[in-house]
Amino acid sequence: MHTLSMLIITVIEVLERITHSYGMGILLFAVLLKVVLLPVTFYGMRWQEHFKKAMSKATEEIAAITVSDPAAHDDEILRIYRKNGINFVNQCKALLPLLIQLPLLIAFYRTVVHWDVMETVSFLWMQDMSRPDNLYPLGISLPWMGSSVNLLPCMLFAVNATEVVLFHEPKLQLKSFSLPLIFFFLFYPFPASCMIFWVTLNVLHLPELFLFRKLRAGLPQTEKDAVI
Repeated sequence: MHTLSMLIITVIEVLERITHSYGMGILLFAVLLKVVLLPVTFYGMRWQEHFKKAMSKATEEIAAITVSDPAAHDDEILRIYRKNGINFVNQCKALLPLLIQLPLLIAFYRTVVHWDVMETVSFLWMQDMSRPDNLYPLGISLPWMGSSVNLLPCMLFAVNATEVVLFHEPKLQLKSFSLPLIFFFLFYPFPASCMIFWVTLNVLHLPELFLFRKLRAGLPQTEKDAVI
């Protein structure tokens, strides 16, 4: 983890020397990370699509099981899962982008939180990158939420909610926005340096989804169904 943290600091410092801004350095680091991981992201999206179709088909077949014996019923469910390629390995392939990004996100958080430089630099309206972005003071202090209105968590909620509306839920319900709300409250007191990074990653995920769907729409069905 130390090596990864030093690599993150080195890349951000290089980008800071180019842009003369640590805020822009963090933002460009997120862009660079997205570009590097784009092939892996598309690979994971293909497996997610494949796995979702397989689960849907398996669910229909399981619902049609007429065996009454519990042991035989369980064996039939396992047979259906095997037939449709539903197993731990294939599920990990669908989660590959997350499995790769998660250690990077943890390393980035641990790096910038303990990086003294963040206390001395400003970016846009943020005067201290080691603290929440503090758009304007509330006048009162709330548990967990702090004493200021923070814009970056609101931007994160807006981006995640947009993704839900555009890509995930054919029939929108209030519970469809539960994950964006959880992220909003979870990340609300996070330092501005972390939130710039996280918001940028989520903003860039939208064109990734658009591009993936456009590329998939142009493929014949046989290639859509094929997952390497």
